[in-house]
Amino acid sequence: MKMEKQEEIKLIIESLEGNEEAFRELIMAYQRAVYATGLSYLKDEELAKEVVQETFIAAYRNLSHLRDLQNFGKWLKEIATRVSLSYKIKEKRYQAEKFTDKVVRILRDSFQNIPTYTLEEIMELIDKLPERYKLPVVLKYLDGMSYEEISRFTGEPITEIKSILQRATKELRDMVLYKEGSLEKWQDAQK
Repeated sequence: MKMEKQEEIKLIIESLEGNEEAFRELIMAYQRAVYATGLSYLKDEELAKEVVQETFIAAYRNLSHLRDLQNFGKWLKEIATRVSLSYKIKEKRYQAEKFTDKVVRILRDSFQNIPTYTLEEIMELIDKLPERYKLPVVLKYLDGMSYEEISRFTGEPITEIKSILQRATKELRDMVLYKEGSLEKWQDAQK
């Protein structure tokens, strides 16, 4: 659900005044992104759903501590990240699990040469990306979020999101080519 910044600020103010319906609208606008954050850290759909619940409970309880209403998405991402890391530490979940066929299909469509890869191999490639690249990749290719939505959620400028995704795509492509033994051939062809 796409929402304009002014509408979002209005909903935050109404939520601070006790309007639960306004907070529900904020939940609807951000639940996919929070879910993707949980999923990117935990690789478990059920735990990601729990992250969504705990994140929004914590956000509701601490909404009065939000200093800059313009940065609600970034603030929410920080909460979701802390909750996810807490689960990761508690549950000691470090391997990829339970991604749906949709993820494999989206990634296969997005990156050449991946169709021959298993889900586990795809997740291993994503896990090798720098930390800063993982969440935007998951938000874009798993959740299908737009650059603008990813920007609002992470607090990064749209130009930076595009740049991160371009670098991540290149790194994934290079990993695939290296694994296939054709990285040098590809690099030579680019010269």
